[in-house]
Amino acid sequence: MNASTPTTVAGERTPDGGCRTIDATALKADLVRRRLLAAAGAAAVVAGFAGRRARAAPAAATVHTVRIDAFAFQPPVVTVDLGDTIRWRNDDPVPHTVTAKGGFDSGAIAAGGTWSYTATQRGRFAYICSFHPTMKGTLIVR
Repeated sequence: MNASTPTTVAGERTPDGGCRTIDATALKADLVRRRLLAAAGAAAVVAGFAGRRARAAPAAATVHTVRIDAFAFQPPVVTVDLGDTIRWRNDDPVPHTVTAKGGFDSGAIAAGGTWSYTATQRGRFAYICSFHPTMKGTLIVR
């Protein structure tokens, strides 16, 4: 059979009870067109979901580090976004605290130790070391 020979489609009947014949080339072209449309539709759906997911996903939280060194918080002011984590690392040979009145309190952070806090409230928080009150820092949560 060549490409232009009409083909009988099994199981399809005409209204008068005969078999319907179609051109094999037209059948192949229709099949290719349907497959292309299905592939394009699937690609559009996938792209649409991927785009929505990218827009809907919240920004990843960031971890910020504040060093406690030479009896000072470095940096003395840290600005973070809501949900970010701040980690204080004590590089001094003595314990320190990170204490914000009415906000947060690390308790004693041993020499070489760390303490972390996740920002859950927007605002400006002044903090000190309760053992060494001249040590001051500020956390700004936007």
